[in-house]
Amino acid sequence: MANFSELVPEEKHRVLICCIMGLAHSTGTSGFPNSLHAIGYEVDILEWDEVLNSKGKEVSPDIVLTDKNSNHSLVVECKTSRLKKDQIERYNDVKKEDLIDWGISTTNPRQLTHDITLVASYENGGTFLATLRQWGCTFPTLQIGLVKIEKIANEFSRAELNNMFPLTIRLDQTPQYLYPVGRESPDHIIMDQILQGLLSKLYANENEEFEIALKDIIIDIFPHWEAMGTGIREKVIKNFQRVMEVASKSDLIGKYIEYQQDKIKFKIPNYKHTKAIQAFQSVGVKYINKLRKDYTQKRLDEEWETKKPEGGE
Repeated sequence: MANFSELVPEEKHRVLICCIMGLAHSTGTSGFPNSLHAIGYEVDILEWDEVLNSKGKEVSPDIVLTDKNSNHSLVVECKTSRLKKDQIERYNDVKKEDLIDWGISTTNPRQLTHDITLVASYENGGTFLATLRQWGCTFPTLQIGLVKIEKIANEFSRAELNNMFPLTIRLDQTPQYLYPVGRESPDHIIMDQILQGLLSKLYANENEEFEIALKDIIIDIFPHWEAMGTGIREKVIKNFQRVMEVASKSDLIGKYIEYQQDKIKFKIPNYKHTKAIQAFQSVGVKYINKLRKDYTQKRLDEEWETKKPEGGE
């Protein structure tokens, strides 16, 4: 069986976020239950850049989930790297009033409570436990593996959460469509989302001509767009614009797509009466595969450079 890194070779951080979002999604699957949604939790905040704690210091939770009826929030930090002492201290100083300032609303804000929650993959779970003990951290910590999510340290303040874990999952069925592109998504991931969005709009279009703003496609791709921070939204838009600009000038995509002033126009006239959509889909897949191949080669080259002996060729 593949390990976490092999199953998720790219964007481990985004996949961890998607795992938690999946637990709070309105629709669960046999491979990924929506156990947090079942007891009332919904996504309030997704990758805001910085918010302030009670001492005016910045924290950057990856996701905040709230059960409005029970007046309880989970302030979640997903980690693929080492947990630092100052980060623990800043989260320790997050108070109820801070969450209210962030815009979290419940049926009774005066009763609002929260748990800072850490999430790690099983590959760095051991390091996490050692760090938690080293710094005396009391935050409940979840570990995500290939087939289960389990609580590996500390207790939640809410009994239903303590009783929920472990949960059986299939990591390969993580609902990544909930947050399909992140800050560091490679170009082939971005182009795949653009292609899917364009094809959906082309098939649904009832006219013979087609033009759409790229931003409209982006917003449709992200089911939690409004919950996302301003910084991540700006970053996503810029990355989509960059990838679309390059793609529209390529020999493969440029035959079908014109991209100017953030508008995408399908070049083939009366395309409804042709097989242009199918042909565009075919070349789109070829272009994405080329981007993926280039990305993989770049990573291999970078790995080789880091391992190459000093002075070696």
